[in-house]
Amino acid sequence: MKDLKICCVCKKQYEYCPKCHKELPTWMFSFCSEECKNIYEVMSSYENGYTDAETANKKLNKLNISKYDLVGSYKNTLSKINNEISKKEQESPVMKNNESKNNDSNKYLRNPKKKKGLDNIEQ
Repeated sequence: MKDLKICCVCKKQYEYCPKCHKELPTWMFSFCSEECKNIYEVMSSYENGYTDAETANKKLNKLNISKYDLVGSYKNTLSKINNEISKKEQESPVMKNNESKNNDSNKYLRNPKKKKGLDNIEQ
């Protein structure tokens, strides 16, 4: 029996039945493609504080996220990532030619948010 599913990320309908399609990966229960699964993983990692906005943005760009029509929380998370990146770009100081490059430039870097009790969990 064929079962129509709706992808959690892009809301595309696709066929997947765990009994009929044993050769397919089990993540297809929630996602229509490996790209959608990877988008979910990157955005969840960002929302849970394991990945910073810059890293998440780089990974999402590699996944060519622009071709997807994201909805709901995925669209909101993408907006948060983009807003954080543009905010950091506006805050970052521009070094003048005569300034020393050995200044304490690391004071402008921030650590990604981490939730309590999740510091020791590996991805």
